[in-house]
Amino acid sequence: MIKKSIAFVLIALALSFIGVNCKKSRTDATFTNEVKTTDKATEADILIKNGLLYYGTSNEPSIKDNAIKANIIVFIGTAHEKNVTAQKTIDAKGFIITPGFIDPHTHCESTLNASNSITRANLSYLRQGVTTILTGNDGYGTINTQQQLSKWQNEGTGTNAGLFVGFGEVRKEVLGSDNVQPSVIQ
Repeated sequence: MIKKSIAFVLIALALSFIGVNCKKSRTDATFTNEVKTTDKATEADILIKNGLLYYGTSNEPSIKDNAIKANIIVFIGTAHEKNVTAQKTIDAKGFIITPGFIDPHTHCESTLNASNSITRANLSYLRQGVTTILTGNDGYGTINTQQQLSKWQNEGTGTNAGLFVGFGEVRKEVLGSDNVQPSVIQ
């Protein structure tokens, strides 16, 4: 019975991971060797040129230009070949460009739930290159994941966020706070 319960909890925890992209306006892009140029790419806000780009895949890094429009990467490739321009150009020669990092173990629920939008921006993570955080670790966190993710989506956060459902919160929901053994039904 204990093995069955442990297996159920592990499966429930695995299935309970829910992610959300908390930016209010965002489109998904598939990154291959080059992101397709669109009309947006020809009038980007920022063009980062000549950086050594690590895609985050098994591809070898290469020198590429990156165009960003409305906080979305709209072009990766050789800008002058595709006529990509921008309001601001940054020469990243000698620097490395990477995708945003993922921090799979954070405790920043209070930061993302803050009433102040500057606090919710989660700048301490963003300044380190972390663009996606996972929270609800170590048995803590909400079991009302949809409600929490909707709140973050509506209010906006600086980082993308995902939630784990903490085993402690599940136990509390089923058994309360008393030190009791679960019944067979529980």
